[in-house]
Amino acid sequence: MPQSHRPLVLLFLLALTGCPTESTTCKTTTDCAKGRSCCDGKCLDTENDRNNCGACGAVCEFPNVVPSCKVGRCQFQCQAGFGNCNDVREDGCELRTIDSPDNCGVCGRVCMSTNASSVCAQSLCGLGTCSADFADCDMEPVNGCEIDTRIEANHCGACNQVCQLPHATSFCEASTCKVSGCDGGYGNCDLLDPNGCETVLPSDPLHCGRCNAACGPAQICVASQCRATELIIFGGALSFTMGNTTNDVFRFNLGANTYTQLNPATPDGPIPGRGSHVAAFDGPRNRMVVWGGIDGAGTLAPNDTWALDFAVVPPAWRKLVTTGTPPSPRFGPAAALDAANSKWYLYGGSTDLGTGLSELYVLDLATNSWSQVHGRNAAGAPGDRINAVAAFDPTAGAFVVFSGNHSGTRADLRELWHFDVVSRMWRTPPLSTGPVARAKGALFDGTPVYLFSGIASLLQAPASMVDDFYSLDVSATTPWTMQPALGPVGRFSAAHASRDGRLYVFGGGTTGASGQSEFRDLWSYDPVTQAWSRLHDGTGVVPTGKLTASMVGR
Repeated sequence: MPQSHRPLVLLFLLALTGCPTESTTCKTTTDCAKGRSCCDGKCLDTENDRNNCGACGAVCEFPNVVPSCKVGRCQFQCQAGFGNCNDVREDGCELRTIDSPDNCGVCGRVCMSTNASSVCAQSLCGLGTCSADFADCDMEPVNGCEIDTRIEANHCGACNQVCQLPHATSFCEASTCKVSGCDGGYGNCDLLDPNGCETVLPSDPLHCGRCNAACGPAQICVASQCRATELIIFGGALSFTMGNTTNDVFRFNLGANTYTQLNPATPDGPIPGRGSHVAAFDGPRNRMVVWGGIDGAGTLAPNDTWALDFAVVPPAWRKLVTTGTPPSPRFGPAAALDAANSKWYLYGGSTDLGTGLSELYVLDLATNSWSQVHGRNAAGAPGDRINAVAAFDPTAGAFVVFSGNHSGTRADLRELWHFDVVSRMWRTPPLSTGPVARAKGALFDGTPVYLFSGIASLLQAPASMVDDFYSLDVSATTPWTMQPALGPVGRFSAAHASRDGRLYVFGGGTTGASGQSEFRDLWSYDPVTQAWSRLHDGTGVVPTGKLTASMVGR
């Protein structure tokens, strides 16, 4: 240090050592050092003392506040988990921010959750209870309870409860899985959603092809179509020789392709044997209904109505108690069943003296009541005829009658008539083309109607077989269409029936240069494949009545 500075340093040190120290006692604040105040005779630090902050006795003490004093002012530091959210010092840190969902962790931080109550825990927002019908299925609190379990198919009623109903397309409604559509070949026929589409439509006889489309008694469901399991053949003539009609009943099993002769019970006595009668299968009442005909001696059957009841075991012949006036006894009428309405229509026929008839009758199978639609030779109706053929077209609502013989001229009639069951009027389209006149052919119910074979000039020599096969659309301008005839050879007086869209032909006869002969075979035609098939070759056990018998499918 330079010699010139030493006196100044010494003077400074002397000055410091010469200052008096602060006294702990005082009378006034002037006796205390700066930043201190005289409190009860003592100099206290009123700038930093929390019990005397800024003034004697000024205690820094507020609820939920960490006490401290700085520069004579109480400092306002909230304890952890509390906040001064109302900006009022007097009540301190009045609010618990540690668990307040409206001030979570800090004042003004509001906890908000979608579709849920909000919670604050440890100063952090969290997810509370989900609102009714909502759920937090992704376990991500940030988006709240994101799933509406009332309508979400993957979380229906609860998280991860997926709508997967059997054989069905499903959706969620009111927290329940429901069917919106069925897989192909299935149906929700019991209308219960939990078991989905439970019904196998192609094979269920109660829901064949669609719900509540029940097959008839003894039928099966194959490829969504009801199929008869058997054919029933009744009566007929054993041969062309007079005096040999029968009342035998045979069953043909369409699965095994075998015949069995039935022995029905006869509580009302045996039904008389007959041929050239008419028969229909009454599905709702599970019975074969038989009317009219003639025996081998040329005696007409009475005009009573018989039914072979298959609802009992063994089947039983019953003479029905009918109301109304039935047709007079006759043979060779044309008849067909409106199955949907249980109405059996019967037209024309012949007396035992060969007199042709032309009345139209209907039997209501639901009430067993006969009624006459119109009398003989009514205006606008077909004239009298024998051995005509008839069928029912359900789409057109038409009872169709074709050809036959006129009793007066004994000529074949090439006429097509149909009776509209709604308007109750006969109609006849022009026949510029189509099948030739014939008698005792086979006309099959359905849409279209089919015509198979028959005989021309039955009542006039020489008779000749008609070997053809046609379909008929009664609503078309040109109603007839010839079909391939690669099937049974031409015949007349064959038993025939249509059932479930298929055609069946049994027996019948033929005539030619070599004389007359009977057939014993059984054929079926499938309109889908347009093919005939022989179901039985006619050997072994077969029905005895091979001519003018009746056949129904059940």
